[in-house]
Amino acid sequence: MGTTQPTPLVPALRPQPRHPPRLPHRSRVPTAPRHHRRHARPLARTRRPLLRRVLPRARGDWHPRQRPRLLLPVDPTGGVTHARHPRHRRHPLPDLQPGRRRPPACHRFGPLHRPRSRPLDRPHLRRSRTGDRVKVLLTGSEGFVGRHLRRALEERGDDVTGVDLGRGLDCIHLFRRGDHRKPTGFPDLPTRYDLAIHCAAIVGGRQSIDGSPLSIATNLALDAWFFRWLVDRHGARRAVYFSSSAAYPVALQDPEGRALTESDIDLADPQLPDQTYGWAKLTGEQLAAHAEAAGTRVHVFRPFSGYGTDQDNDYPFRAFVDRARRQADPFTIWGDGNQVRDWIHIDDVVTAVLTAVDQDVPGPVNLSTGRATSFNDLADMIIAEYGYRPAIRHELAAPRGVAYRVGDPTRMKTFHTPRVSLEEGIRRALANR
Repeated sequence: MGTTQPTPLVPALRPQPRHPPRLPHRSRVPTAPRHHRRHARPLARTRRPLLRRVLPRARGDWHPRQRPRLLLPVDPTGGVTHARHPRHRRHPLPDLQPGRRRPPACHRFGPLHRPRSRPLDRPHLRRSRTGDRVKVLLTGSEGFVGRHLRRALEERGDDVTGVDLGRGLDCIHLFRRGDHRKPTGFPDLPTRYDLAIHCAAIVGGRQSIDGSPLSIATNLALDAWFFRWLVDRHGARRAVYFSSSAAYPVALQDPEGRALTESDIDLADPQLPDQTYGWAKLTGEQLAAHAEAAGTRVHVFRPFSGYGTDQDNDYPFRAFVDRARRQADPFTIWGDGNQVRDWIHIDDVVTAVLTAVDQDVPGPVNLSTGRATSFNDLADMIIAEYGYRPAIRHELAAPRGVAYRVGDPTRMKTFHTPRVSLEEGIRRALANR
């Protein structure tokens, strides 16, 4: 007679295997070079999970020299665990399953690979309600136009950074900072501005334009580095580029000329401008168009014969005023004196530029008055205002420039009307000792 087994109080457990499931062989596990493994999370020595590299190749903008930045330990079930950031900060990463949003590129590939900024939708320059000041970079801040612009910007309360050779600062070195060619002693300036105004240029009047074409061609390098800094390094949200009336075709500036309009320059089919100075400014407008297409708002201005009380003696207006103060007799005029110009005061130039930027005026704009005045007429007005009557001597061998250069101010008058007449400008210049 057999005996019955007692009923166990605890149900029998399933037989367990002697060893857990084996992972794939180490040779089949994708790994990274040794110098990348330090970014991965420390793991147990006895069991090494799968490692999956997140390559920039998955985004579509991979470069052969771009290195993977993260090593993600992968759970055998398919889920992605935490990883260690290249800066040794632990943070969760979302799983990269289909249909899920991918993290930004700067999180996936490390801090050195940042996503490109989106093209700006031409935002206006407006001061915030908290009273933050607009950060402005002004090249050529010690020049004639730069001095007046800086004074006007500081009166508005803007934070102006001036760069000029007169202060020992070369703007090309500023634009090359990313190339590590900054000279010793160059100050640490901000790398991002709300507005960049490019006034740096080599002019020197008609004597330099006609007599030193190679030195004037240096403006090509200045403008090229400026626009490269704008586009490649996103140096500023908006920019102002000073072109020149010398960029207009000389064929339109004969003695029977007419007022020049902005449409007389066709960047797709450029005509012969005035000397290398005009070529440099015309090329600058081409670069400004490319920068505009890349997402940086660029305002282009074409000033005509600007003048003021503190202008350099290389320019005709200031030279005439100095001769009148000295009571020069005879009174010298270069050329036959019949060459015609359009004179606009520096105060109107500055006001028009800042108003156009604030109102986001598109396209190139002539900075002119539309009033045609010859050199002979200008000399007569200055002599009459000063109150003496010298003899007039014309130096026919001296540089004279084009015969007729007058601008059409129709577009400028939509947002600013010149306020300082030529007579008022002469009185101010003679009264300023």
